[in-house]
Formats: sequence, C-alpha cells, structure tokens
Amino acid sequence: MDLLLDSSFLSVQQAVQSFLTDEEANHISEQFSGDSWRPNRQVLWESVRHPLVEQWARDHDMQTLTIALGPLAEPGHPKCLRANMPKSRVSTFMKGAGALFTWFITLGSEVTIICQPPPDRFNPKHGTNFQANELPILRRAIENASLDVYMVHPDVKSAIEYRYQVWPKNNTQTWIDKYGNEAYNPQPWRKVANTPLLLSRPYFSIRLESDSDGVKFVMQQVSKL
Repeated sequence: MDLLLDSSFLSVQQAVQSFLTDEEANHISEQFSGDSWRPNRQVLWESVRHPLVEQWARDHDMQTLTIALGPLAEPGHPKCLRANMPKSRVSTFMKGAGALFTWFITLGSEVTIICQPPPDRFNPKHGTNFQANELPILRRAIENASLDVYMVHPDVKSAIEYRYQVWPKNNTQTWIDKYGNEAYNPQPWRKVANTPLLLSRPYFSIRLESDSDGVKFVMQQVSKL
C-alpha cells in the first residue's frame, strides 16, 4: 500500500534514520505487520499517567505502543530489542518505534487518543513526543485518507468508559455536557525539550514490501502535491 507523505508534516523517514538502526526498524515493521497487530485497536496518548493508559488499553483489548511491540519491548525475552540499552538509548528507540507505530495506525481507519479532558487536552508547552513526532503523522494522514479519531479521558473516573469521536465529526460538546463538571486529579504538565524531526519539505511515497529477509520500507521522493 502506498501513502503520499509530506515530510514537513511527517517524521517517519527521519525517525527511522535518526532513532533506529535498519535492523531495529525491520524487526518493528515485521511485528506490526504480523498477526498480533489488531487493526483499528491502537491507542496514542499524552499527559496521562502511563500505568493508567496501559491498564485502560488492556481492559479494552486495545494496543499502546508497548503492547504492540510485544516481545520486542519485553525485558528478558530473547527478541527484546531494548536489552542492555542505556536509558537515553531506550528513549530514542521508543521515539522511532512510536513514529512507525503511528504510521501503521494511519493504514487503518481509526485511532484512539488518551489525553486530559477538554479544553486543555494536550501539554500547552508543546514539544512532547506525541505532539512533535506522532501527531504530525496523524494530521497528514487525516488530510489524505479516511481516519476517524476518537478520544477518551480516563483521569475522569466516571468517564473512563466514554470514548467519543473528534474527527471527522466533533462530539466534544457531548463529552462536556456529560462530564464537564466532574472533578478529577490531572497529571501535571511536564517540562519538555523536544523538537519536531521534520525540517525539510520533500514529498515521499512510502510503501511496505516483504521478501525473504522480512518487511521493509521503500521510500521514493516524488513531486509536490
């Protein structure tokens, strides 16, 4: 499947080149192309406690990046790619894996975002991994394909089961009407020092190919949209 991508919005290529080795990228692509990938059951998140995100995803039979990586991120597993990595390298690895995860999501028809409730939702300081590296991929896919976007706010306990659409139909007001006055304990906005990966503006056609050596990206620069 081919997807036309504007690299001023999309960080997949730089993420693969800057954050992952070729071997890591191929292992991750194979994992996301395999039977464990649950189409349209993926979760992206920001500014919510990580254990809460993971628990919500597992309770709803959905996949965060960590869940989707499976054995590649499981300490002690023979296939774990993070074994013996220093902490700084693990962070870099997860950024690259997150970009690939988001790109695979755009090949489906929907995604769920876990974040803080409206009106704030996302860190106003910007520069989080989600805002800098994952959201640009999502935005461009929304512009070029049919991708429904849903949100859920599990910090509000009474709304933990309420998932609502924000694109293409914006049902935010419905959530506000139901839960807008509910008290909750938000995760404090953390300090961020992240920058978008994409600095240039060429367009690329990216497709997945598989052969005896596994699954890989094939990228070719094409004309501007």
